[in-house]
Amino acid sequence: MLLFFRRLFKGPPVKEPSVPLGPSAVLRLQDCIVERIASELPQVWASYKLHYEHSVWQGETCEKYVSVCHAADGKVDYSPSLEVLDLLLELQKAAAGGGEAWTHLTCEFDRSGKYKFEFLYGMPPLTAKAVGFAESGT
Repeated sequence: MLLFFRRLFKGPPVKEPSVPLGPSAVLRLQDCIVERIASELPQVWASYKLHYEHSVWQGETCEKYVSVCHAADGKVDYSPSLEVLDLLLELQKAAAGGGEAWTHLTCEFDRSGKYKFEFLYGMPPLTAKAVGFAESGT
């Protein structure tokens, strides 16, 4: 459904990555993603965590995410913008560098500017749950 809205409201198709592929591109994209998310968060945030999935299941593209923003007084609602989601797709292409692409990632950062990206492979857990993969084992 997210892809439907992206197509409906996005406008022209997403361009190829605007940065060259390779390790330096991955680091630049990670910096851009963290900076962009931080600029979109409410002013009173302490830390942020994103679990993002982008994979193909039986010919269909699956894109899902869970976003958690922690503030001093609890959790704050935040959903990544379409620009952030586009940057994540660029990151997937850059990180693959012509090889196997990650299917899901975790991104964590805090107000100090420290961040961590973890790239994961195989069946993403939210997608697995949505398609019944975990229950049936197929």
